[in-house]
Amino acid sequence: MYESFTPPVPPVSDESLSGLALLRALRRDVVSIWPRDAYRNSSHALTIFGRRKIFLLSDPSSVRRVLVDDVENFPRSPLRNRLIKPAIGDGLVLAEGAEWRKQRKMLSPAFIPKGVDQLAGTMAAAAEARVATLARERQEIELPTTIARWTLEVVAKAMLSLEVGDKSRRLKEMSDFYLGRLAPPRMLDILAPPGFVTPHDLLRRYYGRRWMMFFEEVVDTLLKESERRDDLFELMRSALDDGANSPAFRRQLRDQTATMIAGANETTSLAIFWTLYLIAQAPHIQHDIRTEIQMRRAGDTIWPTGPVLNATFQESLRLFPPNFSIMRHVAQDTEIDGRETPKGSTLMILPWIIHRHEAYWRDPARFDISRFLPGAPSPEKYHYIPYSVGPRICIGAHFANSLAAQMISAFLSRYEISLAAPPETLPSCVALAWPDRKTYVKLTPL
Repeated sequence: MYESFTPPVPPVSDESLSGLALLRALRRDVVSIWPRDAYRNSSHALTIFGRRKIFLLSDPSSVRRVLVDDVENFPRSPLRNRLIKPAIGDGLVLAEGAEWRKQRKMLSPAFIPKGVDQLAGTMAAAAEARVATLARERQEIELPTTIARWTLEVVAKAMLSLEVGDKSRRLKEMSDFYLGRLAPPRMLDILAPPGFVTPHDLLRRYYGRRWMMFFEEVVDTLLKESERRDDLFELMRSALDDGANSPAFRRQLRDQTATMIAGANETTSLAIFWTLYLIAQAPHIQHDIRTEIQMRRAGDTIWPTGPVLNATFQESLRLFPPNFSIMRHVAQDTEIDGRETPKGSTLMILPWIIHRHEAYWRDPARFDISRFLPGAPSPEKYHYIPYSVGPRICIGAHFANSLAAQMISAFLSRYEISLAAPPETLPSCVALAWPDRKTYVKLTPL
């Protein structure tokens, strides 16, 4: 029986917010706007102004309707598009309707488990190379920043066969600035109609151009190479190639590359961080994961992961899903879960709340890997959605799982990890579920 504990999270209010107080809270932490009742009921509604409402849906039938059965009537939120489009262009994440189906069909072969598993060796070697740069002595490191930089480098190696090296710090700084300063919604972003350009939209476009210029250079460099590579870029190029090396082809390849790198790096690095943060507080779990790693390497296999590491990672995704929010737009007046939802309303499906819902989970706030160990009942399909669900489920989920396993294995095979201070780090859910402070861990060489 493994130890379980309750990691700290921001307090949940007993009261609902509305008006200006709601708008201010949305900028600080999206999860914090929802009161305790949202963790007990099937749906909840908050009023911005007048008929402008935000509806939270947690009931499985409502989640299925919005994300699976009736997706055309619940497109992506214009607010979310406003916030992230400058950084990822017109790639798969923001495409809709026929264009989305076309892109998904073209890109799916690049992300099937068989293809991703072939990259496991590249991921493992790249992850071990990054961990090997640490001194072989007892030390402290700032974990979130270290993991984020290394994940970017490993993702670039696995996806593009590219060594970003000294560029990784600059890219990480640009990404942090955009996600931390420009991606959080401003009051005008929420209130303005979709076609209205806000001052922060201009800043987003400026920094988005800088980000995209990097990927244009990457695509140009890789397209000039005559040697074919065994990576995801090559698979995407084959899927998108129009035979004419046209500007449209290069733009599509740029947007898809930016989408995959940005998505894989930010969300996966956070998943790895939160898992290591939890592991650092659970010595027995850490010991058994290390035993699995040793057994796996003794058999000269790098995939699949062992059951304890898998259960730990899945439980970490339950408690701290990096993509904590799924936003949709109501295209026409309708009724959901007995509530009238006017056209133009915003729907939120929060994996964060569904994963902590009192009706769906026993002791939902506790970190307990027994939920996902072999022999445990599988969670209901719509009770556990760290990568969303339905046709728009994250195409890179298997890639993220594989990469996380290799990064965590590389760490634990060399070091015992523990927190350098009491567990005070809290998630700050704005664009993604970031840690709210610098978090240091102690590394003790094995």
